[in-house]
Amino acid sequence: VINIPTAGNYQIVFCWRNDSSQGDQDPAAIDNISISLTVGIEDVEAADIVLYPNPATSNVTLRGVEAGSQVSVVDMNGRMVRDFKAANDNVRIDVSNLAKGAYFVRVVNGNTNAIRKLIVK
Repeated sequence: VINIPTAGNYQIVFCWRNDSSQGDQDPAAIDNISISLTVGIEDVEAADIVLYPNPATSNVTLRGVEAGSQVSVVDMNGRMVRDFKAANDNVRIDVSNLAKGAYFVRVVNGNTNAIRKLIVK
């Protein structure tokens, strides 16, 4: 079992060593390879968190966030482009210097884990 802690590109190499001192050996065979990826994140108690305007060109507001929540903006390659703690329940995020495209805004606080899709134009 290989546990990969973060998103990214990984190269997995299988090596076979034939120790000729042991005489003839059967060739190696690899089977039962299983790869599992988590592709979704469940919203828990976060229905009241709203992101607007969306699509956006300069600023977005994240409403309904608890003060102290961790807020992250992540691009489609999994790179975190913004990460901060919310000062109050209405958070303004400057997106004017982000490249056009799709992002995820993630809010985490205790049992709350909310993801909102953001389009920057």
